[in-house]
Amino acid sequence: WGYGLLYALVVVFVTFGLFNVIGAIFVEQVIVGAKTSTMLMRRNRLRDKAFFAGKITELVKVIVDVQARSAGMSRTMSVKELFETAEDISISPELWERLRQEPRFCEILTELDVPDEEQHSLFETLDAENNDIIEMEELVEGIARLRGEPRRSDIVHIIFMLKSVHQDLRVLDARMSRQAAQGCMRRTTMGVRSDCTDASMLYAASARVAQIPDDYHSASESFCI
Repeated sequence: WGYGLLYALVVVFVTFGLFNVIGAIFVEQVIVGAKTSTMLMRRNRLRDKAFFAGKITELVKVIVDVQARSAGMSRTMSVKELFETAEDISISPELWERLRQEPRFCEILTELDVPDEEQHSLFETLDAENNDIIEMEELVEGIARLRGEPRRSDIVHIIFMLKSVHQDLRVLDARMSRQAAQGCMRRTTMGVRSDCTDASMLYAASARVAQIPDDYHSASESFCI
């Protein structure tokens, strides 16, 4: 009977082990399927222009309502009047803080796939000119670019922009060099030496500025790789 008991225990343990393996495989497949379904839904949502347009309209309505309440005015507007009013609104840090306190405003940003961690610093991100003002066009374009996960194309776009800026700086550097040389020749013939020195210093400074995009471009390429 001892061998029979041992055999029964082995059968029980093997059976439980097989059930655990089968259960783990089933759960894994369910999780993979759920992730795939979520990714497909999110991809379709990102490509749905009608969804984006509707949410942007809701977002603009919230902004106009908050601005109207702060000014002591409130009235019902058509979509055309809504966007005409929104064109004249510039979002300041104070207005942005009032918008951040509106639950619907944060909900719309979340529905537009702008992560919560991005929402806290969204004003600083979109304030490219660093003048504490965000225009409605900048807000809409910035939200459109922030939707979804970071893409390699974003980094490549920045690299090509840096190349263009670098080329413009080289052209500016060449023009400044010619102007400095011409100025030196004219002033030398007049016996003025100090202006020639100042022009040489200006040219040297421009040459140093022209080298900055090279270093930044190299760093961007290494990060992209």
